[in-house]
Amino acid sequence: MRKLYLFCYLIISAFCVNKVKAITITTVPPYNAGNGAGGITFNVSATNAVTINFLSTAFSAAPTGIDIWYKTTPINGAPTVNTANGWILAGSVASIVNINASPTPTLIPLNLNLSIPAGQVYGFCISVATGTVAYSGTTATPNFPNVSDANITIQTGVNIGFGGPAPNPPNTVRQFNGTIDYTLGSTGSSNNPLSFPIPNFYAPDTVWLNSPATLVNTSVNHSRVYWNLPQEANLQNGYFRTCF
Repeated sequence: MRKLYLFCYLIISAFCVNKVKAITITTVPPYNAGNGAGGITFNVSATNAVTINFLSTAFSAAPTGIDIWYKTTPINGAPTVNTANGWILAGSVASIVNINASPTPTLIPLNLNLSIPAGQVYGFCISVATGTVAYSGTTATPNFPNVSDANITIQTGVNIGFGGPAPNPPNTVRQFNGTIDYTLGSTGSSNNPLSFPIPNFYAPDTVWLNSPATLVNTSVNHSRVYWNLPQEANLQNGYFRTCF
């Protein structure tokens, strides 16, 4: 019976899981580096609800100790990037050995899976322990303070773009030279219509399958299949998301 449940799960999953194409926005061009230090800050304003997946930035020297910080309010003045001031460390990467020639952005291999609601502006900081983040700007007024598409705006202007390592990047005004990979909508439990497990619902012989890279908390109950995807599975050309 369990083999039958597993077979039904695989068949229905083939129809009910769909691939969501990642969207990319870049500041290169219009920016083309020319400057650099140990980090860069910028804001992301969401016109529509989005999930930020990956950041890329230009490097002029291979980095180590790469940290990505964010805050749920916009940068508006010289930042102090630490938890005491409302910043959250999204994650860290030990090193990136192979970098693209500046100003071409290099992917930071860290899936942020960070949802920004429509109408909100989040601040970001990319900081490195060693190496150089390449950015633009040597004057007080950037030529292109904002770069936008239909869903988000990358803000790099006055009181936003600061160059240098966390916690206190001193150089301004500086412009993020990079890309943002994102998908429309938000992730997390609010997107899943069912919570797991549902008490007294599943049959005693319910089969639970777990695969951290794809589907998690998967249960097959008789002829019905239920699953939960709290984090999208990263693919080369997009992301899997449930069909609910």
